[in-house]
Amino acid sequence: MSNILNCDLHDYLEIACLYQYRVTLVLKSGGKYTGIPQTTIAKSKGSCKYEVLIFDCENGNTEEIELMALSSMRVLTPHAKFTEVSF
Repeated sequence: MSNILNCDLHDYLEIACLYQYRVTLVLKSGGKYTGIPQTTIAKSKGSCKYEVLIFDCENGNTEEIELMALSSMRVLTPHAKFTEVSF
């Protein structure tokens, strides 16, 4: 199993970061976050490499969300270039 998100799905995250879309993220665990994605970064734990999304939540917290934990992203910003992505 890969710890890196497919490029086509990664592009949607990059667009959301670039345009500062307000989004709701749903995790595979069922958790939800609403706010604005900022950037993605690569991290590692020993030999395991993975990517996280730096996410500014509406409650003022900044979270690091593992990309492979994402289930879906719904864009709440009007007139966005896309509305929903399933990971």
